[in-house]
Amino acid sequence: MNTRNTYIVLLTIGLTGLFAWACNPSKNIVDEQFNSVDASGWAWDSVTEFRFNIEDTSTYYLLNCGLRIRSNYSYSNIWLLYELEGPGLQQQNQFEITLSDQTGRWMGQGKSNLITFQQPFLDQIPFKAGTYTLRIKQNMRDEQLAGVSDVGFQLVRGRPIL
Repeated sequence: MNTRNTYIVLLTIGLTGLFAWACNPSKNIVDEQFNSVDASGWAWDSVTEFRFNIEDTSTYYLLNCGLRIRSNYSYSNIWLLYELEGPGLQQQNQFEITLSDQTGRWMGQGKSNLITFQQPFLDQIPFKAGTYTLRIKQNMRDEQLAGVSDVGFQLVRGRPIL
């Protein structure tokens, strides 16, 4: 192999490695938290609360909702309400996570006893520096929603704000 070909091979390997490193989403995770839900069921008025801090205001952020359910969960979806408060921000809304396909097969990751789901619910958020509070509660018909093990969130750094 001549010097030119060696240079091309090394450049290709280097660029591939750099691209793989840059595309690794786990390096962009700023915060991730989970809270357990009462084993007797997630009460309709029970609020799961998270606090996180934003220091870097040069990028947009993505918020993912994490959910762990047990095999005794009775529905193919879950409706959730969130409230987000922080410097210059107060918003709330409802969102849905689809948990199983039309055949009843769970769409999350894990074993049959504990399935984990993760879904974005807010994208391209330009946070100001400061502390934020995220509250999540279930919005299903059941007063005590059985089968939910844990609720969480993941804060992911996105593209730069230009």
